[in-house]
Amino acid sequence: MKRIVLLLLVAGILFSFSSCVGKSAQKSGITTSDVNSNPYKFDMNGNPITTEAFAESINDTTKFDKDLFAKRVYELKTFFGEENFLDPSKISISAVVLYSFHHIYYPSLLTMPKGKLLYRQTSVEIMNEEIKKNFNLSSFDATQSDLYSANKNTFEMWQQNYSGTPVYTAETKTLGTDKYELTVTFFANNDTAKKTPLSRSVAVIEKSGGNYVFSSLSSANL
Repeated sequence: MKRIVLLLLVAGILFSFSSCVGKSAQKSGITTSDVNSNPYKFDMNGNPITTEAFAESINDTTKFDKDLFAKRVYELKTFFGEENFLDPSKISISAVVLYSFHHIYYPSLLTMPKGKLLYRQTSVEIMNEEIKKNFNLSSFDATQSDLYSANKNTFEMWQQNYSGTPVYTAETKTLGTDKYELTVTFFANNDTAKKTPLSRSVAVIEKSGGNYVFSSLSSANL
């Protein structure tokens, strides 16, 4: 008897949830069948989620920009957990693909718009080009990433809401032709006077294949 009551209770909850989604979708001129047949195009309330065709990358790494790369050091450390690597091939597949995926659309992830649920798709070709542009990894197998869909032969993700305003100083030293050592010192967000450094990262960035790429990164707390 208890089992029957429990089953009826679960069925009632599922019916109630389905009705709520359907009503919300109808307000937007969307039918429940649309929501059920296109799960990646609607959120849980039946509202349409912005999607787009494969976009060409706007990421330009043909020029060395000290502040842009300082922000990218912060991104690798804070968002992707990659604080130290002697060679880009040592970075995890997940971090390389997710980092490159977002940079197809944004030069800096720190200025990404907030609050917009966005479903992204890109081709294997565009992803490989983006990875090479950021890390010069030509033999990297990006299809081993969890973001790769073998059935669709595409990469897909829900865009993360990365953002932030790190407080830092950046200094560069020329190591050779088109090769720089970038030292970035980070401070607490409220330490706008930059009196007490918290950590320091040293990145080697060099031009390869027409793009400035990360060659190595070392970080330490102070």
